[in-house]
Amino acid sequence: MLAHMQKVANKSRRRDFYAVASWIVFGMVCGLCTSHLIMTGLPQFTSSDEHMAPRSVTAVLEYRRNHDAKYNNLNVQQQQEPPTRLRSASQTKKQPPQPNNKLDDRLLSFNNTTNMTAALEEQLLKHPGQRTYTQECRSSFLFNNTWGKLKAQWADKDHVKRLIHDLNIPHLKIPKTLALFNKTVMENLTVQDLQLQIESLNATDYIIKPTHTSGAVAKVLDGSHYSCFKKCKEPADEMILPEALPTVLENMKYSMEHFFSNPRYEAFQKGRQTQYQYIPRQIIMEEHLNMDTLREWHWWVIDGHPLWVCRRCGLNGTYYSSRFQPLQLSLGHYPACGDPPAQPKTWSKMMEIVSRLSKHVTGIMRLDLYADDESVYFSEITFTTSSCDQELNPTRADALVYAVAHGTVSHELATPEFVERVVNDGVVELPQLATAGKEDQVAKTE
Repeated sequence: MLAHMQKVANKSRRRDFYAVASWIVFGMVCGLCTSHLIMTGLPQFTSSDEHMAPRSVTAVLEYRRNHDAKYNNLNVQQQQEPPTRLRSASQTKKQPPQPNNKLDDRLLSFNNTTNMTAALEEQLLKHPGQRTYTQECRSSFLFNNTWGKLKAQWADKDHVKRLIHDLNIPHLKIPKTLALFNKTVMENLTVQDLQLQIESLNATDYIIKPTHTSGAVAKVLDGSHYSCFKKCKEPADEMILPEALPTVLENMKYSMEHFFSNPRYEAFQKGRQTQYQYIPRQIIMEEHLNMDTLREWHWWVIDGHPLWVCRRCGLNGTYYSSRFQPLQLSLGHYPACGDPPAQPKTWSKMMEIVSRLSKHVTGIMRLDLYADDESVYFSEITFTTSSCDQELNPTRADALVYAVAHGTVSHELATPEFVERVVNDGVVELPQLATAGKEDQVAKTE
């Protein structure tokens, strides 16, 4: 009996020894693996690091993931320091944009428009929805706080007028600001206060709108005829002041509380447009321009290079190249305007204004101007047209904006003639060209 018990005890001691030995060997292997990973693939930590060195493999891997996410996901715009004041063109000189997620290496040397168009469409088939400006705007701009901070000062409808005034651009006029209501003033503003403020404007025609969002725009004509015509709480055909002052005040307070970063605002679900989140909430009253002669022109500009312009008529628009040739282009489902207008005599002035102003704003922007045959007025700058909800048609035009913005198509290549052939490729309006060869079509459209 004693011998059997001794035998069992010996077996138990051997099992314990083997178990301890196994754990020791396992620990040594893990230590070697950890050392190898740290020496070859993971960041090295010294006493000079601002963060303490992680104490486990899991912590090291987590640190590496955070490190890579922090630096590898930043784009060029995010690495730029937000400007606190306007700088001269020499101070804002930047390197040409580098191709990023480019369409195809062949596009860098393209000078044949037919091949260019075919390559754009080929890439869109390979990567549907991933190589256009609209898709990039939806995925990279709308909810990007870093990008929004950079664009905020140019999207502020009050502050941007001061910036442009400091640029002193010849031939460009700026609508006069008559009054400005900040958040504190609006919270305590009464109908009687508003009436006194309006009486002191010394103006009979003026616009009322928020500086921090889009919509809630109203106008007053002849000093008494009030109408709110864009995203108002209490829309009305026309009301008479001073009886309409309660409605005016209600619409003003409504626009103060409804902005793109407010979850209660219906546009929040569509696209936050973070550039508006960093703008102080204010209501501006500015002079009303004579729209009987002025026309609205929306210039699409990329890093100082005008790509095309849209002549707006309400929600619709007709597009032209920068040499005023029509483009078979539309935004979303909105059709073109009616009879095409004559080229305004201020066209060259607008081109000069667009070129000089856009040098101070990086990336893709829409510069809105009002113009007739004598004057050019600044309207506003927009970075996310229609919350990027509407796509450019044809899709190759949307892809062209992306390609130019990322340097895949250079500014030198994106001439007005080039843009016309890419956008209008395959579109033949004259019956006698219906059976013409492709080469003849290109020659006749140039």
